[in-house]
Amino acid sequence: MDSPKAGGGELIGFTLQVPRGRWFMMFASFVVMAGAGATYLFGTYSKAIKQTLGYTQTTLNLLGFFKDLGTSVGVFSGLIAEVTPTWFVLLAGAATNFVGYFMVWLGVTGKIAKPKVWQMCLYICIGANSQNFANTGVLVTCLRNFPEGRGIMLGLLKGFTGLTGAFMTQIYLAIYGNDSKSLILLIAWFPPVISILFVYTIRAIKVVRQENEVMVFHKFLYVALSMASLSMSIIILQKQFIFTHVEYVASVFVLCCLLSILLLIGIKEEHLLWIRKKQAAKPPIEITVEKAPLEKPKSLPLLRAVDNIGQIGESLGYPTLTISAFVSLVSFWNFCGRVFAEILLEKISFPRPLIIAAVLLLTCAGHLLIAFPKPGSLYVASIIVGFCLGAQLTLLYTIISELFGLKHFATLFNCGQMASPLGS
Repeated sequence: MDSPKAGGGELIGFTLQVPRGRWFMMFASFVVMAGAGATYLFGTYSKAIKQTLGYTQTTLNLLGFFKDLGTSVGVFSGLIAEVTPTWFVLLAGAATNFVGYFMVWLGVTGKIAKPKVWQMCLYICIGANSQNFANTGVLVTCLRNFPEGRGIMLGLLKGFTGLTGAFMTQIYLAIYGNDSKSLILLIAWFPPVISILFVYTIRAIKVVRQENEVMVFHKFLYVALSMASLSMSIIILQKQFIFTHVEYVASVFVLCCLLSILLLIGIKEEHLLWIRKKQAAKPPIEITVEKAPLEKPKSLPLLRAVDNIGQIGESLGYPTLTISAFVSLVSFWNFCGRVFAEILLEKISFPRPLIIAAVLLLTCAGHLLIAFPKPGSLYVASIIVGFCLGAQLTLLYTIISELFGLKHFATLFNCGQMASPLGS
């Protein structure tokens, strides 16, 4: 019979293993990615920039272009990731995020002299570019740690990025109320805090094959779908009823409880690995990234969704909370597109180029609804555009990893993002 001292030692050993394990790293990656899509909130706070600084719509469009430029040109983060460890990439992203958006907030709130247009363009470009560091650090590391589950894992990770708009909208309403200027401040400090918190957790870990990896990712998927569905329900309720501050806080608390389930799943898998490590008679099967199975190469295009959804809603006479609902809808369906694109492909084994062609055709329908609006059509357009954008992104990154492998994925997938500003 084991002594209590031995049992306590095992508990300590397991507790120390959890934060060093692949599954806890996966949970940390989900959290970081959930804060790495703040650029989707531009439609919510762009009105505050326009009114406070006296910008015309043309100037605001220029700001939007530089935001998209910063978001899409991630070659620098990719090159840095090739020669530096993951913790440096995450810290660089945290620093650029804070500097860029904090300067935007200072300019909008009048705490510094009114910045020139070129300065605002520079600030928002720097802030938007920061998400490439988080994307690169997380995606590349996770692909190397889970090379055989790249499809569904990429969909989940990018799906959480797509949900950033919905999550951060609820957080800012709970903390600051309906103050879009304070949303810029939240974007400035919240994602960097997350990156710093998990800066040493997200790292390359020795790949040990597990037969149930796909099943674990399916569990993550079910929780993520629950979070997305809850976010959607909250958006609908907030559209129908006026929420108090306590109700906004309660909404965030419920979302955090669902997020903690991801952590529990990770801890459970680490516990199973801990038991297997102690009891297994045979050593685990090790694989290298080069041995990971690759599918046949396919081709790749990408198209950026409409950025000024907030301005479109304002021009059609929608109130501020309804415009926030549009942005959240784009985020929710963006998540659905990113997650379900690869899952559907696994079920029907359809060529990715044809899937992308179909998605682009559907995107045209969403753009037509925006160009020729009817009462309520912007809701449908938000759903179509959000879903199509999400599906394209997941397909793009999966195809790049299959065409060129994972050795230089940090640089290659950031090069793929440049299709968006070139198309614009």
